[in-house]
Amino acid sequence: MSKLKTVEAPTKNPSYSDYWNNNICVVPEYNGIPTFAWSKVYKDAWRPDEDTLFEWDMGDAGFGLITGSASGVIEIDLDNVTDAERDKAIELLGNTPCQAFGSKGRKLYYKYNGEKNINWSKDGKVKAELLSDGRKTTIAPSLHRKTGKPYQWIGAPLLGTTLPTLPTNYQSILDSLFSITRPLEREYIRGDYDIKPSYNDAVEALSYCDPNCSNDEWVQIGMAFRSEVGDAGFQDFDAWSSTGKEYDKGSIRSRWRSFNSHSIGYGTLIHFAKQGGYKPPRPTAMQPTVSMSVEDWTSRKLEAYAEQVRESTTLPDFYTNAPHHIKAICEWIVGTARYPQPIITMGAVLAFLGFYMGREFKYKGIKGNIYNINLARTGHGKEHIISCIRGLFNALEMPKLIGGSGATSDTAMLSLLQENEGKTCYIIDEFQGFMKVLSNKKSSNSREAGLVGLLLKAYTSRVISGVDYADRKERETVTIQNPYLSLCSFCTPEPFFDAVGSAEAFNGFIGRLTVFEAPKILPQRNKAHNPEADLHIPLDIIEMLKAIKSNRKKEHHPDGSFSYHEFTEVPTTQEAHDLLETMNDEIDEKRREYDKESNQMSNVIARVFEMMKKYSLVASRGKEITVEHVMWAKSLADYNVGIMVSAASNLADTKFEHKKNIVIEFIQKRGGMISKTALCQGCRIFESRREREEIVADLIDAGRLEVTKIDGALKSATGYKLI
Repeated sequence: MSKLKTVEAPTKNPSYSDYWNNNICVVPEYNGIPTFAWSKVYKDAWRPDEDTLFEWDMGDAGFGLITGSASGVIEIDLDNVTDAERDKAIELLGNTPCQAFGSKGRKLYYKYNGEKNINWSKDGKVKAELLSDGRKTTIAPSLHRKTGKPYQWIGAPLLGTTLPTLPTNYQSILDSLFSITRPLEREYIRGDYDIKPSYNDAVEALSYCDPNCSNDEWVQIGMAFRSEVGDAGFQDFDAWSSTGKEYDKGSIRSRWRSFNSHSIGYGTLIHFAKQGGYKPPRPTAMQPTVSMSVEDWTSRKLEAYAEQVRESTTLPDFYTNAPHHIKAICEWIVGTARYPQPIITMGAVLAFLGFYMGREFKYKGIKGNIYNINLARTGHGKEHIISCIRGLFNALEMPKLIGGSGATSDTAMLSLLQENEGKTCYIIDEFQGFMKVLSNKKSSNSREAGLVGLLLKAYTSRVISGVDYADRKERETVTIQNPYLSLCSFCTPEPFFDAVGSAEAFNGFIGRLTVFEAPKILPQRNKAHNPEADLHIPLDIIEMLKAIKSNRKKEHHPDGSFSYHEFTEVPTTQEAHDLLETMNDEIDEKRREYDKESNQMSNVIARVFEMMKKYSLVASRGKEITVEHVMWAKSLADYNVGIMVSAASNLADTKFEHKKNIVIEFIQKRGGMISKTALCQGCRIFESRREREEIVADLIDAGRLEVTKIDGALKSATGYKLI
């Protein structure tokens, strides 16, 4: 990292650890682009652990300050101003001891006091900009992205300096200084509504919307309604949705939580409400925005949080009604955990039982090799679950059948499968590395891509083959007949939902996963936590599992590979058989509906029947599948499909129309005008240059943008201006 001489600077530049230890969020970046999704600092109150900070400190990246409430710091960036305007602004706002040189002016740092992001634009140029919540700025000693020169502090450096607060009339001060006249404060300028609606107005508009609309429209309505009323509106949205034919009580809460778009607002709700006959009020004169007291707002937030807590502690039916052997293992793990996580515990237990039983039993040709992914945030209790599952393998004398932590390549996984005679249960923590591969085509040659590819082959093929060395002349091809591989993986939610947005990943690998999601709120700590639970497994659980097991002889194939010569075919009652056939017809009908819409969920729906048979097989303990087992399997399948539908629908909005809205919002934040280069480099939502050009051309044809020339210091540049 480049060193520089600073004015009144410490003898050593602060590290990332120094900043974070003083509650100032600073992240690594290259050329102004952060190395990770820093927005989760706001969304999840995320903080780096010691290992992460150590890696950052040992690197050579620049420093990006997260402004606003995360750090308690805001920045006023003065650009395109004269020296006189700069000095006058500093005088009127208060001369802060912490300043820095900007590319076109000066950066001023103040203490955060709830300020909002705002800019001051004049004649198409941004004169000043206030960076607060949700924004990032590059600070010293980073190198400037264009000039390559290091940023320098003026006066005192940020760390260790007491910052002043802005005067309460800071906006009017700069408005007056730059002769900027703003329109009357209105929440919504376009359309048939002129004032910010009340909560009851939003509920009334929702009541005019059709709850039997298409899934995509339902998602847009939910996003628009939640953007206006926040989490406090869940009960009203739930009541409205419950009148629709496709209402699913089991997944409604998780889908509501996924409504987090920043570009779909109240206007979308009005659009759909007007289709149902809603007529927004048109006041004859501008009315003041209805305000809410701090006490009322705090009360509403507490009520919403209490509702989240209640929802997170309410266990779904598939957990409370689980078959005895599944419930017994789950309750042992949950009862000994520091932070009990029943839902993802059941997911891991099903992956274990799917492997343990699937090596012996099958139903209608379906083996129980369940591919499972458990979504939970860092530090939310997955380590204890992994430890207990590994303890079960040890207690059942199957420790060699576990894989995952040592997998360095697809050839290593192939070798382990060969060593285990075609059978392995992979337990993989931090699966987000694999999920990122699925949503990033550029990583197709990475080790994670190879491992995911082999997992997919093991799931779909009766024979898999490969070489465990690059030189085919020195090593023979490895062939494994009838591979049996289960997957128990853990991942943070964001990479999983991002990967769902990739059609290739969705259609191939993700559609075969069963998904379990832990609540966002960390559960209360369990006083009965037993850190050595994996060493002291209850005897009745061991005996129960041994009773399930059925010993089978192995058969060696001529080529040296292995397979079991026979599986036990699990019978089913006539009632359960008829019920499964009826459900299969319903699934086929639903899939045809998705096929008509070219919806990628068709590929998931196509595998629901297979998923139900796997769950029914595990629930039966290898004896006989009954109606109760089928109904329980259906509740699990509905839960998984609910998560998939929510994720796919949410990310479907990142397509062409959604990206046009993002471009408009991006240019608005920069004063309504931007150069072509700045749009290409700053708005990183385009998958290709062609897509960017098509979006811009469409906005020009629609009369939203016009091509213009922007005068620079050396030459004019092509740009775009909002109309």
